[in-house]
This record gives sequence, structure tokens and C-alpha cells, in this order.
Amino acid sequence: MKKQIVILLSAVICSVVQLSFGDYQYRMSMKTSTTQIEKQLLLNIESGDYESISKIVMYLSPLLDAIKTRYGVDLKTELNAAAQKHDKDTMKSAVLKFVIYDILDLFYLSNDSSSQIQPEIRKMWITLAAANYVLISENVKTRSETSDEAVRNALKKALVYGFVFEEGSGKITGVKTDVLSECMTLVKSEFFKVYPDFSR
Repeated sequence: MKKQIVILLSAVICSVVQLSFGDYQYRMSMKTSTTQIEKQLLLNIESGDYESISKIVMYLSPLLDAIKTRYGVDLKTELNAAAQKHDKDTMKSAVLKFVIYDILDLFYLSNDSSSQIQPEIRKMWITLAAANYVLISENVKTRSETSDEAVRNALKKALVYGFVFEEGSGKITGVKTDVLSECMTLVKSEFFKVYPDFSR
């Protein structure tokens, strides 16, 4: 009986841990930044290495599954289907869509007031979102210079004004969720204004 209680308590603890860390564990467990991964995907498209693209999509499964759950967008299926077609334009469009949702997801996690993630990690995620945007900025700019500028300004605002810095040391001590929320809303609006087909 005692053994059964211990097993039951262990199961409960595991469930609590999963609930506490499940929302962002897929990010914390990634060994490579999505910026590096997205750069590699674009290089593989140019070289026609669709086999490597399929392997990368498999590696990204936890992230893609999380995005599907959060936004209802099945990027894994879209990326795999594009890789199987061996068509550069289709593949580029699928990767572009992935980068956009990756940026939105990084904003969401950075602004999630219910999680216990440290402010430094949230800042790192916004920095990563800004780096990811550099990869697609020209694509956005060709469709709308105004939207490109708006997204760039929102990312800068999030990095500069979205966090509380300790005077003197510059250490990040808090998050301004109202600023991050405003920036996230603007970025999302501009993305789907430029790419309406990407909005679910």
C-alpha cells in the first residue's frame, strides 16, 4: 500500500512538473537557436538538399507541435509537404511562414506572466526573435516597406523598453508585459497584413 502511494505521488509530481515547464520546455531543450536552424534551412533550399530539410523538420518536431497546439497551424505537415515537392518557391514560403510563427511564439513565451521563466531568458527570446526577423526582413520589405519598418521598430521597442533594468549594473530584474504585449500585437498585425494567407 505504501509503495502504491509513493508511485501515485511520483506520478502527480511528474504531472505538476510537466504543467509547470511544458509551456516552454521545448525551447529550453533546444541545443541550437532557431536563427541558426532557419539560416540552414534557407541554405539547404538554395542547394536543393531536401533530405537535410526533412531531417531538420524532424528535429524541430517539439517546437512545431507546440506552435500547432497554440496557433492551430500545422507547420510540420506544410514543411514536409514542401520538401517532398522539391520546389524552391513552395519551400521558401513554408520556411517564411515558420519564421513568422517562431517569432510570434517567442513573443508569447517572453510575455507569459503565468510562467516562472527568468527575465534574462525572456530578453534572450526577444533578442532571438529580432535575429530571426533579419532573415525575412527583405521579404517583408518587398511587399511593404511600411510594415517592415513597423516590425523593426516594434522589436527595438521590446528590447529597449520591454524590460526593467537595475540602475548601475544594467541587470534585468523584470518584464514590462504591457510593452511586450503592445509590440507583439503590432508585429502580428503587420505580419498578417503582409501575408494574409498565413493567418489561420
